[in-house]
Amino acid sequence: MRVLAQSVDVLKVTACLSTGWEFLSGERRAFEHVPDAPPPGYAEFCYFMPLSVPGAATAGGVGVFIERSDARTIAANMFGEPPHEIHASKLNDACSEACNVLAECVTLNITSQANVSIGLPFRADDLVFQQVFTTCVPVAIYRCNLRAGQLFVIAYEIPNPS
Repeated sequence: MRVLAQSVDVLKVTACLSTGWEFLSGERRAFEHVPDAPPPGYAEFCYFMPLSVPGAATAGGVGVFIERSDARTIAANMFGEPPHEIHASKLNDACSEACNVLAECVTLNITSQANVSIGLPFRADDLVFQQVFTTCVPVAIYRCNLRAGQLFVIAYEIPNPS
């Protein structure tokens, strides 16, 4: 039994991600499905949302990779403060919420099980990032090209989780 579905309505996912980004940041940006793209490298604000299904042979999750300039944009919109005055704790809060919103867009549209358990988002340092991505298999990669770089949202599975 798999956690994530093989067939995905890409248009629903990308539309939801774009709407979610606008809600979070106040900016309109389009996401695209990039199935052949290699997984991105570590981003300063790298968050993961674990997914599991009781009795499944795999676990999975959604990763959200946010660069600092975009973290500031989200936090400024959420807290109503100028981007250059945002404290680090607010950047983390904003990115955690971004992970919630963007991961939900993916999870609602690619989860193959009705009884999926969604964990809490957590920020990954470089070591945790490497651990996740040495054991995971990307299932779907979504990208939004931004002014200062790229924002990625990745659905992944971890075969035979322990």
